[in-house]
Amino acid sequence: GSCGVQIWTHYDIMDNMLIQIVGEKRVVLFSPSDTQHMYLNGDKSEVLDIDNPDPKQFPDFLKAIQYECILKP
Repeated sequence: GSCGVQIWTHYDIMDNMLIQIVGEKRVVLFSPSDTQHMYLNGDKSEVLDIDNPDPKQFPDFLKAIQYECILKP
């Protein structure tokens, strides 16, 4: 994707493979056991900014553990 673009927090039902060919991509994953804290609406989270979630609007989101990695070629 383009530099600085953040895709919405979502989950995929099907298996996926993510490959980085050029540049770097930050990926943040959450355990399926944390879905109760993710404010899911269908396959998307209502928390749009996972780096700065509103603690008043999404207090339980802070309980979800983030697993972060940087993908490189």
